[in-house]
Amino acid sequence: MTFYEPTVISDVTEAMLLSREEVFGPVAPLLRFKTEEEAILMANNTKAGLAAYIFTNNVQRSWRVTEALEYGLVGVNEGLISTEVAPFGGLKQSGLGREGSKYGMDEYLEVKRYEQKMRLKAINSAHNLKVIWIVESVQSRLFESEA
Repeated sequence: MTFYEPTVISDVTEAMLLSREEVFGPVAPLLRFKTEEEAILMANNTKAGLAAYIFTNNVQRSWRVTEALEYGLVGVNEGLISTEVAPFGGLKQSGLGREGSKYGMDEYLEVKRYEQKMRLKAINSAHNLKVIWIVESVQSRLFESEA
């Protein structure tokens, strides 16, 4: 009794909670749309953003839709899109950060960042114009470059 049969629900509308909530189970709600833009708006009209999928024969459409979808992972003509070498994680209320790949380590590290103020000073010495960047932070440093 702990197995949920894969379920396809047709004629789902945007007014239904099922169209906007993240379902953790083998449920596929089917919504009708007329244009690509309408489909993207419907897909992004959710608080969740873990994974989305597009199935198309049009390569240009796959790039447009993939870029427009607000999801951490987007599968193109593929249902199995997770791999250990790619960062895994969602957007919106589907989680912060990434796990897996080299980016997964970032969640376990704290990177020190120093606020810096930069001043630009130009010095004209004979024929050479030197541009000096003065970086003021915990320790002041002087950087020079030839202009």
